Amino acid sequence: MVNFLREDNNDLVKVDYSDLLNNILNVLGSEQTNNPFKLASDRKQLVIDIDSIATQVAASSVHDPLGGSANYVRS
Repeated sequence: MVNFLREDNNDLVKVDYSDLLNNILNVLGSEQTNNPFKLASDRKQLVIDIDSIATQVAASSVHDPLGGSANYVRS
């Protein structure tokens, strides 16, 4: 049995998250951002403070990922 994962003919709305991803990278690379990555006390788990990253990204202006698609959808 062989499985295939492929895009088929569908009517799904195309999204462009490049602006959001660039904003996340800018936040992570900013000197004002404290390092959100820490090791747990057992040193076996990586703990990420995702809330601080999300707060800073939410405060920035992010383009609507649906706005530039060919199949534009109004919310």
